[in-house]
Amino acid sequence: MRASGYYGNKTHGYEASTYLLTESTYDAWAQLPLHSHANAHFCLVLSGSYTERLDGRVVRRQPGDLIFYGPGVGHAEHHYAPGRHFLIELGPELASDVDSAAPTWTSRRGATRALATRLFAEFRGERAPRAVMTELTLRLVELAARRPDEPRQRWLVEVERRLRATPEGSPDLDRLAREVGVHPVYLGRAFRKAYGCTPGEYQRRLRVERAQRALAGKAGIAHVAFDAGFCDQSHLNRVFKRHTGVTPGRYRRLVAPPSEAPAQGIE
Repeated sequence: MRASGYYGNKTHGYEASTYLLTESTYDAWAQLPLHSHANAHFCLVLSGSYTERLDGRVVRRQPGDLIFYGPGVGHAEHHYAPGRHFLIELGPELASDVDSAAPTWTSRRGATRALATRLFAEFRGERAPRAVMTELTLRLVELAARRPDEPRQRWLVEVERRLRATPEGSPDLDRLAREVGVHPVYLGRAFRKAYGCTPGEYQRRLRVERAQRALAGKAGIAHVAFDAGFCDQSHLNRVFKRHTGVTPGRYRRLVAPPSEAPAQGIE
């Protein structure tokens, strides 16, 4: 497939018949004018915060965000610090299911972000197996295309809000069920159907996402673990690797700002 044109500096790339993988860097204070791309694609923000003008609104982006853009979606960016993005371009045969729901969206599922991070780790591996990258890309598309059979009820959205407000610790399903007025068993089933995981797993994903954002900075890993709600660094290591496929230390090296990142991986 033919690549879309992108702003930024391409540092690594991989081309397959139905998808393209690219890592790009962006200079501090770079301003990207309103533009669009021919191919639908995911963008995983590895490092560097920026604002994006999209659909008539301004959105703040930060490390760990995963954004999907359908073909031809216009957007503009204003970067405040050196940044790095991992771009996953999809051919029409892969993109049709994902962009049928909405032309653009931001990481609807924590599992989708974790899968994109795992794909990036394989992409930057010294001997990245093509079959593994293809399998992960197809799984990412399949997961992103899933939608609940029915709109999420208000009480379910309220449960998610409460989990996001207290990502540390383990959720008390009995208490949550009483507060939103449903049975705990029904709450567990409905939540898993809507979000693809249990409430406890959802909170662990939130802690991993918080750690991902912090690892793009310079805080020590032990401090990152404590701040993200893990018992200690060993606990962070186990959970983080289970979700992303890499250790926190390797993830930090992979997402280091352009001036600090060593040149390695697939060319």
